[in-house]
Amino acid sequence: MSDAEATLPVDSPIQGPSGSDVNANSVCPSSDADPSAATAPLEGLEKRPLRPCPYGKLLLQKMSVDWKTASRAMKLSCRKPGVLIASVLVAFLAALCWGGNIAAVYPIFEVTMRGESLHDWADDRIERSEEQIAELKVRQAWLSTQSPEGAFAKAKHKMELGQVADQLEAEQERLQWTNRLRPYIVKYLPADPFKTIVMVVVFITIATLIKSACHITHQYFACRLTQGVTFDLRQQFFEAVLKSDSEINLNRGASQLWTRFSREIPHVSQGLTGLFGRTIGEPLKIAACLAGAAIINWRLLLVSLTIAPFAAWAIAALARKMKKQVASESDQAAAINQQLFEIILGLPIVQAYTMEPVERVRFRQASMECWTKSSRAIMFRALAKPAVEVLGLAVVCSAMLTGAHLVLNQETTVFGLKIAERTPDFAGLMVFIGMLVGAYDPMRKLGETMPQLMLGLAAAERVFNVIDTVPNVDEPANPIPLPTPHTHLTMEAVEFRYRANKPVLHPLDLEVRRGETLAIVGPNGCGKSTLAGLIPRFYDAVRGSVKIDGIDIRDASLVDLRKRIGVVTQNPHLFDDSVLNNIRYGKPEATMEEVVAAAMQAHAHEFIERDLADGYNTMVGQGGRRLSGGQRQRIAFARAILRDPEILILDEPTSQIDLESEKLILDTLKGLIHNRTVILITHRLALLELADRTLVMNRGRILQRGSHDELMKSSPQYRQLQRTGQLGVPGKKAA
Repeated sequence: MSDAEATLPVDSPIQGPSGSDVNANSVCPSSDADPSAATAPLEGLEKRPLRPCPYGKLLLQKMSVDWKTASRAMKLSCRKPGVLIASVLVAFLAALCWGGNIAAVYPIFEVTMRGESLHDWADDRIERSEEQIAELKVRQAWLSTQSPEGAFAKAKHKMELGQVADQLEAEQERLQWTNRLRPYIVKYLPADPFKTIVMVVVFITIATLIKSACHITHQYFACRLTQGVTFDLRQQFFEAVLKSDSEINLNRGASQLWTRFSREIPHVSQGLTGLFGRTIGEPLKIAACLAGAAIINWRLLLVSLTIAPFAAWAIAALARKMKKQVASESDQAAAINQQLFEIILGLPIVQAYTMEPVERVRFRQASMECWTKSSRAIMFRALAKPAVEVLGLAVVCSAMLTGAHLVLNQETTVFGLKIAERTPDFAGLMVFIGMLVGAYDPMRKLGETMPQLMLGLAAAERVFNVIDTVPNVDEPANPIPLPTPHTHLTMEAVEFRYRANKPVLHPLDLEVRRGETLAIVGPNGCGKSTLAGLIPRFYDAVRGSVKIDGIDIRDASLVDLRKRIGVVTQNPHLFDDSVLNNIRYGKPEATMEEVVAAAMQAHAHEFIERDLADGYNTMVGQGGRRLSGGQRQRIAFARAILRDPEILILDEPTSQIDLESEKLILDTLKGLIHNRTVILITHRLALLELADRTLVMNRGRILQRGSHDELMKSSPQYRQLQRTGQLGVPGKKAA
């Protein structure tokens, strides 16, 4: 990364809002958009009563966005299909053990209540079924001989005959099932009642151990999946940041990117932990228990679940509210981060102007707003668990009331609705309720997970918003190789603007030949740095083209283009690394001898060896803060010298260097600019003497071109710059 890639042009007239997350090229819609915009179509609805209300459409679109966001996160997990399949399999086995443990209670009820072994239970069950079948056949035969008169009597007779037929069929199936089961009971189960209970207890213990082992294995696989997806998200996010251009960064701001990376990606990770850890395993447990309850009595299960759709709708509405509050909380947290970033970076200014009280009030107001939104989000999160618990409790209670009515009154119907083929026994009812209770516990855990999932979903939208942002500066599909070395650089009718109707560069034409040094002067904000930034494609011209030997640089590979360019800006950025690695950054394969030679040319070697404790291994701190401005500038100069570029862009390269060092670097520049294309932005007359030509710019236009002497004669703007001290040492006029 060059200096200009890390530092935005200082004379850009527009500083974009750092808190904004909206870009015209974003693929995913920003979740930070004004919600009132979504309800705008509802205005004046009373004037169009025949048209459908768009609220349902908006809701479906929002649900579609949520589903797409969740499915994208899930697709990342499919990159490790083996782990995903293994996780589902062990979760399925754990669910079977969960339901099996509950079903194993049935023999205990039967043995304990009757004091008999399962052998006796099977024989008695067969005998009672045979007796019941015989009685039902007799009653069916008797009813068949009856011929009641009257429509009501005939209808009642027909219904009674149908009930007897259903009971007979159910009892025959019960007899067949018991006859098939009896040989296995006799062969594998003990005849002693106590030994039967011991064996069931051992089975439950083993099943519990297997379930626990499966749970641990499932959590391990879920962690592997979560960490894998989080790793991929971080890589994609970082790749998107590397591909973003200066225009996008102006609008987005570093603090917002930091919030997305440090806060939102961990929230996505937490959501995935809940998704893979519980949202896979717990529904399988619920399914196993409901399947067991359906085997016992599917009609009673349907009656118990009648309230479920209404409760599910309420929970879904709560989830949407929760997601909205979580997103609002996240936005406010990002705003606090942005304010904190600004204060940390500008702390000397805050202290110098004694603005601490004002900043305290601003930060307190932002913190109070965040506290309010966090409180609302916490309230909705707290409602999730009770809502799911009430749903589970309602299902269990309805089953208990309905089942108790059937058992106590020895009936098969409730309010005329057929619930069972035969009167249920107490043991069967207890196991049925146990199955529902077994489904209730996973539902409760899902309720605990729902806030985590909503938090992850809201965070994923923001992360994918950054990942999906299409940079304005893109790679061509079929790049054209640039000639080596090039012969000339041209700009043809180039225009540029950061915002519509606010041009920064008006149509201009320019040609710079290889070996020529072109200086650009003008007041601050006139577009000098923007013009230079078009060459390495930090942003692209709105109209016109920049060409190297007739090839539009938009048709060349970015790597091919930027490897030919070296940049030194007035605010060079150094990484929190050693001096050696900062100089070597543009050419990682450079030897120590080459690094030292570049440092000596930039007149940095002397202070590195003399003033820095560890010499070239000295850590410079974040942004190079352990060094002075002049030292940072010379290290950046050494980095550009080591790169040995064909095109050299110098944006106020000596603005932070003392006059003595500037004279030394001037001698270096005289040799360095030979046979290179040099774009020099400066206010120093000493550097202007190196230029073959000078451009005078103002308000995005090129006013005059020529040498220093020519411009002093023909350009009033150039003479004005010289008179006001904007050329040469500030406060002094050039001779």
